[in-house]
Amino acid sequence: SYAPGETGAYPLNIGGSSSAPTTTRPTAPISSTNQLQVGSSVTANLSSEDRTLSGGEYADIYTFTAEAGQPIRVEMNSGPIDTYLVVSGPAGFVEENDDFEGSLDNSVVEFRAPATGTYSITATSYDAGETGNYTLSVLDEAGAQPTTRYNNNSVGGTEVFGIFVGISDYPSFY
Repeated sequence: SYAPGETGAYPLNIGGSSSAPTTTRPTAPISSTNQLQVGSSVTANLSSEDRTLSGGEYADIYTFTAEAGQPIRVEMNSGPIDTYLVVSGPAGFVEENDDFEGSLDNSVVEFRAPATGTYSITATSYDAGETGNYTLSVLDEAGAQPTTRYNNNSVGGTEVFGIFVGISDYPSFY
């Protein structure tokens, strides 16, 4: 569980990865979800009638199907909500984003689908009890590059390598 003493139903995904990725925020069970198609958007509302995560955040759950290798961009925008997205799927895939490029009202997860199958989106807020309208989009982003990862253990995540060159002995020029 996310915190000591938590109880309740949860989804369990079993994949071929030996190191299962983790999310810093629990997701809601995938019951009574809304189906989206890649290339579609929906305007919805987080309200006190929605399912509630263990931290008190309201959440809406959506699913979509993607093909292995398909570049996907999931985006949540809102004025009144500090948005938070969690996308999970086959092969233990989990990615999440809070403040895309520093914007409190925009969360984005970009990735190449590691496997063909159904992916789940938890559209929620950063703080407990936040309500208001939001727009959620699932786009096929041909040629998209993954955004900065906040979860370095993700299946299909990127690795960054750097070469750093420095000079520590300068010749005398006089």
